[in-house]
Amino acid sequence: MDSFRELMDLLRRVDPVPERVRGFAVEARDMASRWDGSTGLSLVSDTALAPPPGVRSGSATRHLEFAGAGLGLVVQLVADGVERLTLVGLVVPPSIEVEVRYPTGSSRVLADGQGGFRMTGVPAGPLSFALHPEGAQAVATEWLVG
Repeated sequence: MDSFRELMDLLRRVDPVPERVRGFAVEARDMASRWDGSTGLSLVSDTALAPPPGVRSGSATRHLEFAGAGLGLVVQLVADGVERLTLVGLVVPPSIEVEVRYPTGSSRVLADGQGGFRMTGVPAGPLSFALHPEGAQAVATEWLVG
C-alpha cells in the first residue's frame, strides 16, 4: 500500500490535475445533485474515450452518441476558442427540442425536420443533454465534461 501512495504522491508532483479540470469535476458533481436526476439516454460512444482508428487523440472535435427510450442523439462538440463550444447534432425523431445544460444555465433549440440542430457559444465544462418530446417527459443524459 505504501508503494501506491508513493506513486500517487509522485504523480501529483510531476503531473498534477489542472485546477480547471478539478473545478469541472466539482461542478459536475454539484450539478448532478441539483438536477431532477431523470435520465434515459445512455452513452453509446465517445471519441474522447476511444478515438476511431486513424484519428489522432487531442482533436478539437469530439463526437458523442446517446440512445434510449426510443430516442437517439448524435452530437459533435467543436472547440470554439478555449472556453466555448459549438454543438452540431442530429436527433431522432426529428423536430424535437434539444436542451444542453451546463453549470450556469441551459440552452434549447428545436431540431429541424431532418433532426439537425446547431448551438453556438456553449460554455466548455460539465454538460448534460435533454430531449423534450412533444407531449412526453424529457429524457436526459448523464453529466459529462465537454
